[in-house]
Amino acid sequence: MNAPGWRRLAGGAVVALLVVAAFVITALRIAIAYLPGHADRLRAWIDFAMARRWWVIGATAAALGLAEGAHDAGERELRIGPVDQHQIELVDTQASDDTDADFVTNLEFDVDDMTGEELALAGDRLRALGGVLDVSIGTRFGKKGRPLSDFRVLARPRDATSVMHACFTETSTLGVRVREERRQVLRRREVLADAISVKVAERPGGARTGKAAHDDVAADAGLDARRQARATAESRALGDDE
Repeated sequence: MNAPGWRRLAGGAVVALLVVAAFVITALRIAIAYLPGHADRLRAWIDFAMARRWWVIGATAAALGLAEGAHDAGERELRIGPVDQHQIELVDTQASDDTDADFVTNLEFDVDDMTGEELALAGDRLRALGGVLDVSIGTRFGKKGRPLSDFRVLARPRDATSVMHACFTETSTLGVRVREERRQVLRRREVLADAISVKVAERPGGARTGKAAHDDVAADAGLDARRQARATAESRALGDDE
């Protein structure tokens, strides 16, 4: 049981004992009035009960002190020092048959006082930073029903500090939530088909999928033409890759 649990248990016990002692002392004092011949003996029992009451209080206080000391010692043990980055990476990061494993740092924050132009530019600047893997901006409602923008920045752990500083520089946020996460990533490679780059991923069970880069078809006029060019490139990339 932890220290707060011990304190609650000891506190409840001392209250119960003090209530019992009060009832006993009151009963003995009433008995003196009806049994005057035994008054001396009854007064002796009252003195005995009063003394034991203070013993209970003293013992409980000592027990609470020990529990508090153990709790503080546990806190001191947990504050020995910061965890080394390499120690974190000693957890199981074994890749499965279908995926590779690594760590990323997730930086998140909210802003409610930036314009659309400012948000777009901040996102572009954060994406351009070295070590940044992805930047996404969502919309939600915060306190007092105010709409706000929610940033999520994924970065390499070694670049997390510089990316965090950039979040403070490029946006109006006053705080950034930072945590390190393990992720599983499908194995994939890039294939060039018709001058279009296609990412070919190997999915569990042996299935393969392809996704053509949209930037490589941006010059084509018309949505249908761009979609057709991407579909053709993906089909050829999967066929050539077999």
